[in-house]
Amino acid sequence: MGGQFIWQSFRELVDTGISLERVEELSRVIDSVEEVRSHHDLRTRLMAGKVLVDVHILVSPWISASEGHRIGEEVRRRLILQTGQASRVMVHVDTQAAIDAATPLAPLRQTILTELHIAWRDLPETDNIERTILHYESSQVRVELHLCADGLDATRLGELEQRFETAATLPYLDAVHCLLLPSPSVRGPFQSPGDERLLTKR
Repeated sequence: MGGQFIWQSFRELVDTGISLERVEELSRVIDSVEEVRSHHDLRTRLMAGKVLVDVHILVSPWISASEGHRIGEEVRRRLILQTGQASRVMVHVDTQAAIDAATPLAPLRQTILTELHIAWRDLPETDNIERTILHYESSQVRVELHLCADGLDATRLGELEQRFETAATLPYLDAVHCLLLPSPSVRGPFQSPGDERLLTKR
């Protein structure tokens, strides 16, 4: 009996894995969060009686960074409740599956804004742009433009998107989507364009 106790204590002091059954339980907990599309690289360790968990979750690439963080936090909290003894749970939020290191990536924000500014310099509608959001997916980028509705015809939004796409013949540009915002004088407290770096002619 004493030998068994010593052996168990020794095992808990070293870095060991948890049982396959418990790993499967944790997988089910992760997948129970509706907004999680899938997960991968689930790693667990049992050390000094504490469970350490590290996992990558895949979420939609079209949600905001803050929503992705909230989903990751939900996964983290559910895992802690499930283990009951987790000392650390690390959740990495991914918007796309792992890609090969040789795959070319789209440029970062500042480069894209500069190139779009040049490509769209003759389009008068750029004066209406209040916010530019970039959605990355591997080597492609979807550009979401929030424009002040003043002077724009909402019924011809599709034509406006086509003009933006045609003017910017960039290899990484997948599509341009436009959303119209009310004029600042009628905008509510939750419709502020925010303080993101904007693509405008100014």
